[in-house]
Amino acid sequence: MRKLLKIFVLSAVLAFAINPLYAHGSAGHTHSKKELSEEKVESIAKLELKRLASINKVSKTWLNATRYSIRKKTFGSSDEWVVAYKNKLINEKSKEKLYIFITVDGKVSGANYTGK
Repeated sequence: MRKLLKIFVLSAVLAFAINPLYAHGSAGHTHSKKELSEEKVESIAKLELKRLASINKVSKTWLNATRYSIRKKTFGSSDEWVVAYKNKLINEKSKEKLYIFITVDGKVSGANYTGK
């Protein structure tokens, strides 16, 4: 048992000691956010629409909805893309438009019927 503990401790020490050897400079590495094209934003929004329909958060009729608008909007201190879809099969006026919010780096941040 003692031998097994020594092997484990030695392995852990070596694993953490070797890790800095794999570190490299910042050549080719950046944290700046790349601007997404409208086409890419729309593609992300369509995937989110499919996901919402697949988990029954929205009706499957949304899969045939048409894109109503796509624009960048400022919320507080950050910009987000807002992609709006209109579903003519929805009878309730307040829910006939669905807004999907996407961060400038392409992450879905939410969806609602108000656009706010």
